[in-house]
Amino acid sequence: MNSNHPSLKTTKIQTAIATSLICGTIACAPNVMAQGITLEEVIVTARKVEESLQDAPVAVTALTGEELENRGAVDLTDIGAASPNVSFEAAASTGGLSSAPTVFIRGIGQSDFNITTDPAVGVYVDGVYLGRSLGSLVDLLDIERAEVLRGPQGTLFGRNSIGGAVNLISRKPDTDALSGDASLTFGENGYVETKVKANIPLSDTTAARISAFKRERDGYVEAVQYDDFDLGNEDVWGVSTSLRFTPTDNLTIDFNFDYSETSEAPAATIPVNLGNVADNTQDASGIPVASRFNSGTPFPPPLPAGFTSTDFVSCSTAVGRNTNPACFGNVFVSDSEFEVNSLFTDEQGNIIEPENEVDALGGNLSISWDTALGTFTSVTGYREFDARFFNDLDFTPFVIFHNINSEFEQNQFSQELQLAGQLSDSIQFVARVYYFKEEGLQSVSVLAPLLPPVFNSPDLPLAQVDFRDVENTSKAAFGQVTWHATDSLHLTLGLRYTEDEKDFDFGINIGTLPDQAATGSVDLSETTPLFSASYDITDDALIYASYSEGFRDGGFPARFVGLLPDELPSFNPEFVEAFEVGAKTTWLDGKLRLNVAAFQTNYDDIQVAASSPALLGAPTITNLASAKLTGVELELSGVVTDNLRVDITGGYLKDEIRSIVGGQLNAGGTNTPFIVTEDNDLPNTPEFNFTVGASHILNFSSGASIRSRVDWIWTDFQNFRIENTEGTSQDAYSRVNASVTYLEPNDRWEFTLGARNLTDEVWSTAGGITPIAGSTSRNVSRPREVYASFKYRFGPS
Repeated sequence: MNSNHPSLKTTKIQTAIATSLICGTIACAPNVMAQGITLEEVIVTARKVEESLQDAPVAVTALTGEELENRGAVDLTDIGAASPNVSFEAAASTGGLSSAPTVFIRGIGQSDFNITTDPAVGVYVDGVYLGRSLGSLVDLLDIERAEVLRGPQGTLFGRNSIGGAVNLISRKPDTDALSGDASLTFGENGYVETKVKANIPLSDTTAARISAFKRERDGYVEAVQYDDFDLGNEDVWGVSTSLRFTPTDNLTIDFNFDYSETSEAPAATIPVNLGNVADNTQDASGIPVASRFNSGTPFPPPLPAGFTSTDFVSCSTAVGRNTNPACFGNVFVSDSEFEVNSLFTDEQGNIIEPENEVDALGGNLSISWDTALGTFTSVTGYREFDARFFNDLDFTPFVIFHNINSEFEQNQFSQELQLAGQLSDSIQFVARVYYFKEEGLQSVSVLAPLLPPVFNSPDLPLAQVDFRDVENTSKAAFGQVTWHATDSLHLTLGLRYTEDEKDFDFGINIGTLPDQAATGSVDLSETTPLFSASYDITDDALIYASYSEGFRDGGFPARFVGLLPDELPSFNPEFVEAFEVGAKTTWLDGKLRLNVAAFQTNYDDIQVAASSPALLGAPTITNLASAKLTGVELELSGVVTDNLRVDITGGYLKDEIRSIVGGQLNAGGTNTPFIVTEDNDLPNTPEFNFTVGASHILNFSSGASIRSRVDWIWTDFQNFRIENTEGTSQDAYSRVNASVTYLEPNDRWEFTLGARNLTDEVWSTAGGITPIAGSTSRNVSRPREVYASFKYRFGPS
């Protein structure tokens, strides 16, 4: 694992081409940039009303579509780098699917992709909540603005989100003129991407937008057991359309539809430890802990093909596991971070070159009507996806423990009604009601023919098939009232009432054994408040303080090994109480913007992903602890000259487990039992994170210009698992992104040369533990990607 940091000297070399972290909150269109760099006002809808970013008393980062494009962003994972205490990483480690992301804000998030687990960070596209993390790496194709809100979001957003929210607003059609752009990008490692966007006026009251893209990238972790097969590739295409109809001045109707297909190899996951069983560690029956086939105990029949009982004698020693292929141990861990010995199979155990697939579509209808009572808004949404994906969790050329998500599908319907207006000149309100229903099915084939005792059947390779069927319903009424007590003092009261219901059907088929089935249902009703006060010190400075509460539903474990328990276990909801103070300030006649926030979150009944001996080592979700999260966030943008701007963001995050809820026993990465204590760190809580950058524009007398930017992004040490074991953590690391763009005088075309991960750093994006297979693994970051891009614009100049 490479944790080297690029030095500031390296960064300064890149600033020779004068590039930037982000263009900040300015829309960096070339015709604006040619006049110099300024700090422009940004209008956000983070509180469901239009207001200046600097007037919103909440911790929110706003990035325009132009900013995201200038950063070279392709999906949501690129937003995390621009927001303090925010982490977006692709590929939850146990699934093998690159589009099952790990998303955390202020130390609260979700690392398990299963259909029984709700996201802790809500992702919204044009007001529609995405109910599953799977497939939520929304490609940033035609985005007007992305808003990242930190802290619990319950009194303004449809689905209660305990950690925060990502609010994506697409670009709306207009009737001005036919316009758009087309771009072609190509680069290292087989990177090719095409994009087309068009705005099409249809009449004086109707217009449409159509956007399409296709992106390909080669894999970068070689599966050495194959002749030519690499993990981590990307092959995705999609299309989106939108229609806007404004029959009157006070009525607007928007319809949006999108569809995408992804087809790619499994995620770039490599082993860290295999079969690392602690010597002389035994369970109550005297059997060495963890997988018996690397414990030294004579292997019970049926033996793996090609082996005899004597081949396993050395497996109880580290030397044996590092040298003897029969031990299925670290002999199969490559010295290279870009090689893996995995083989993949279908449900019948046949060796294949796997292809992970995700097809997703969605549509929403939004109606906005200005009335005498206020602005009435209706948002109706429907989304669905269908996926199939593969993973090898033993990382050897043998079928020891393989997962195949043979069928993973979900569909959801949501309806939201909102009324926003004024009760008087000094009182504003937003009132909303929300309905959400989803159905989902996850069919998982587990191939583990070598795992004793329940899989010792000679007719296996197909050991177990799990069927997970969910039906979830959420209803809520919520809103906020703001009283402008004086010209400077503003007080807000928010309240949310939620009723949720979850129904879960679980079935298991094991070879010739009788089918098993169990059901479970949980209901929850909660009332959560928000109090906020802000004070305008001057026209350019405000301070604020807030208190809010949030929760995430409980649910059911998704994994069982062997026989189902008599009573289907469940985990409880988790809760937060969040305190925040902050300031938003503008200085030097608008040339310097400084926003800061400090927070404390009391986090109770924390749901964590852990491997439970009670479920024979199966990864599960459990309520483990109560904790306190404290932190500080800073966002600074300053115009140094008319042509140069500097941007800095910084986050500090301290996690402290205050008590263990029930003292659950968990299985660690060495397959030795241990108890999580108050000394453990919560997952995905780096203590510090920083971004530093500069943007520069060089204008020529001809009207042409060169825009350049550089980003330096640094993240502190973090654990990916509550067990805090070796191999599931990442040392402090940094990376650099850079680009330089030539803009021709008539603003018709531009050419960009850029690089992502310029210094070719290697870091982990996720870590996993599979005690059943005796494996600890990590996901590997994508290597350096140098690219060139050409864009052509059509329509009025």
